[in-house]
Amino acid sequence: MTWFMVDDGIYDAVACEELPLAALGLWVKLGSYVGRQKRDAAYDGTFTKTRIRQFGGTPKLTTALIEAGFLTEADEPGRYRLIESANLCKFAGGAELSQKRAAAGRKGGRKSGQARRSKTEADTTHDNEANASSNNEAIASGKIEAKGYLSEPIPITTPNPSGTKTEPDPSEPDPSGPDPAAIDAALNAIEAVWPKPGGSHGKTRDAFLQALAGDGTGPVNPGLIVQAAETYARQTRHGDTPIRYVPHLANWLAKGTWRQTAPRSRGYEWGGISRAWIHEHIETQLPDGAFTTSLEQTFWASVKGGETPDQAANKIIDIATKGTA
Repeated sequence: MTWFMVDDGIYDAVACEELPLAALGLWVKLGSYVGRQKRDAAYDGTFTKTRIRQFGGTPKLTTALIEAGFLTEADEPGRYRLIESANLCKFAGGAELSQKRAAAGRKGGRKSGQARRSKTEADTTHDNEANASSNNEAIASGKIEAKGYLSEPIPITTPNPSGTKTEPDPSEPDPSGPDPAAIDAALNAIEAVWPKPGGSHGKTRDAFLQALAGDGTGPVNPGLIVQAAETYARQTRHGDTPIRYVPHLANWLAKGTWRQTAPRSRGYEWGGISRAWIHEHIETQLPDGAFTTSLEQTFWASVKGGETPDQAANKIIDIATKGTA
């Protein structure tokens, strides 16, 4: 049996904010269909427009799913496939099923993105990520190195009359606004680690500026998006998202999908629940990094929905523990 597993954080995922409910229903139905067909070792995971129409889908709903990153066009014209990722969904069925998928892929003559990439490209990706990490450190230290030149030190925060140096929190916006040089350096760092090259630099920069402007909650620190891109690239290297399903960087930025892998803000508190309380009752009970943005959103939703802080904390620990078991 094959399971079509939907991520429990999808109810408030950024990708779903403007997605019609009918599109989500179509996506789940397609996932059920694909999961059933994967029992056949020769099935390649794709489906046609005719199949979409049979499930009540329309061109408008199909386009909405593609733009939201739930669906992609397959190599063969007129066919589509679902996008599997850690933040959306995955199919599960054991090692035997994985072997059948691999055999079906070879039988169909489809080569994976991993097989197409040469060792040189892999080494280049590793070097680019190392350079990107250096760029990110430069952003934090105030020295920006980008496009072959080194600028003068640029303060990340407003001047401190006392002379005491404080480390900026990358999850919090700079009250003085990001410097143009810092913006360019951050974008260079993001482009360096992004696992799928290509796309218009101009469109990517416009989408980056839009992301920095925020979505009504205030400006965003460039370093926050750099860290989100590095996390996404790391997940791709680990196989959470196949390289062929990685969106173009401009789309990832414009749709706000970067928020799914961004580090959590350390400043949000509500209803008398402090960050210290969260650290003591949740973070210390889990492995490092297990308390993700999605889990924190679930925690606050539970508390605001009427659960006690202890109940909500226990639920989060239970979810995270099952997810890492």
